[in-house]
Amino acid sequence: MADRPRLPKVLSAVRTLMFVQSILGIAGGVFFVLIVALFGAGDGGAGLLAAFAVISTAVAVTLLACAILLPRRLPRVRVTAVAVEGVITATALIGILVGLADGSFPLMGIVPLAFSVPVLMNLLRHDVRAWFAGEEAALP
Repeated sequence: MADRPRLPKVLSAVRTLMFVQSILGIAGGVFFVLIVALFGAGDGGAGLLAAFAVISTAVAVTLLACAILLPRRLPRVRVTAVAVEGVITATALIGILVGLADGSFPLMGIVPLAFSVPVLMNLLRHDVRAWFAGEEAALP
C-alpha cells in the first residue's frame, strides 16, 4: 500500500471548516425540506423554499465530498471546492447587499462568509496549489 502524503496543517484547518460548513448546510437543507413538507404543501412560496433547500443540500453534500477527498491530493477536488466556496461567498455577498438596499443588515449573511472566505483564501494560496501539483516541500 502506497503511503499518502501527509496533509499540511493549513489544509487540515480548511478541511475542518469544510466539514462544519457541509454539516450545517445539510442540516439546514433537511430542516427546510421538513418545513415545506409539514407546513407549506399548498403555499405558493413552498416550491421556491423547497428548491432552495434541495440546492443548498446538494451544495453541502458536494462540499462534504470535497472535504473527504481533500487528502488524496486530487486537483479536481481543490478546483471543485474553490468553485463551491466561490458560489457560497457570492451568494452571501448578494444577500448582504440586498438586505442593505432594503434598509436592514442581514446578520445571517455573515455566517457563510465566516466559513467560505478563509477556505477560499487558503485554497488559492500558491503553496497549496503547489502541494496539489505534487511538490512535497511546498507546505509544512
